[in-house]
Amino acid sequence: MDIYNNKLKIIMMIIILLLNSCKFKDEALGSEHGKGDAMKKLEENEKLEENEKLEENEKLDGNEKLKDARTPIQILLDGFNFSDEYKEAVFYIKKPLTDPNAGAPSNKTYTDAEFYDLLVNLGKERLENIVEGMSVTLRTRKGIVDAIESLKDQAKKDELDFYLVVVDKQYFSFLKSLGSENTVDLVYGGLISHTGSILFESIKTKFPDVFQNGVQQRVP
Repeated sequence: MDIYNNKLKIIMMIIILLLNSCKFKDEALGSEHGKGDAMKKLEENEKLEENEKLEENEKLDGNEKLKDARTPIQILLDGFNFSDEYKEAVFYIKKPLTDPNAGAPSNKTYTDAEFYDLLVNLGKERLENIVEGMSVTLRTRKGIVDAIESLKDQAKKDELDFYLVVVDKQYFSFLKSLGSENTVDLVYGGLISHTGSILFESIKTKFPDVFQNGVQQRVP
């Protein structure tokens, strides 16, 4: 009987131990489950922060791309703090100097990189001196263009457009020859001392009826 009771006690103890073991396991699982939710939430927050950083970086990259959209010459002129008028003058000079069809076959034709190097070697001060005089010429040209565009007489307008193209070509050839000198100093000397206004003024001389009494010819 004692043996039976002892066996029964042992069995009961085993059952109690098993029950306690299951309870601890359930509590542990519950604890792990809670920990999993917390980790999941933490990971979601980290992912959200990463996405926000990526979006911010994309915006920064976009701004860099906008900056990079400028050509090296534009970046250089911005660095010189040139006005729009001065920039326009530089790009006007660039047209004939980089055009293989402008000027005489013996004239030097610059690549974009070579023209950029020319601007760098001239430097801000000398380039500013050049475009200051060039701007006067371009203002004269713009006045002629505005007068032509406001004409009522289409035949006269076409005639003046033709002569403007001729003068532009002559001026481009002249600039191309100045840019073909052997040294930067000689190029500077030619560009700083010339004036193209005379060429464009010749259009006014040829058509005095337009530029002296042009008010009657223009659109009201």
